[in-house]
Amino acid sequence: MRIARPCANKKSGFFMSIIRRENALPLYRKVRRMAVSIAAIFFLSGCELCFAETGTASYYTVESCLIESGQYVMANKEVLNDQKYTCASWFYSFGTRLKVSRLDKKRKTMPSIIVVVTDRGPAKSLVKKGRIVDLSMAAFAKLAPLSKGVITVKIERAK
Repeated sequence: MRIARPCANKKSGFFMSIIRRENALPLYRKVRRMAVSIAAIFFLSGCELCFAETGTASYYTVESCLIESGQYVMANKEVLNDQKYTCASWFYSFGTRLKVSRLDKKRKTMPSIIVVVTDRGPAKSLVKKGRIVDLSMAAFAKLAPLSKGVITVKIERAK
């Protein structure tokens, strides 16, 4: 069986491309297992899939990494810097720029920032509970006071 999906192409506008069902099912299963709510699906040029998703976010520091793993080198082999706008995510590749917006209790969008994925995290047990990203201390402080600890956010790829 074949499934049609919309793709964006700057030259020809929107068009339909056909993908086989067996290629779509693994993606569907991954999305279904994630403990996040998918707000919308956007298609960028080059037919690259991008989700706008909501969930919770926390922050991490050099001290917390030293306590947890005994090192402050991130998964992409860079040294963690608390003052840069970086994040840890299992769902995006290294170097991906993400727009992170804070949501209040009424799901209204609050301030937003652009961060770069440089590490893997949060812990898998927290991902199952809805945690979708760990922000660096500077990025979290821009969105909310550090005393909050965990906030609700919306994440989408930055253009």
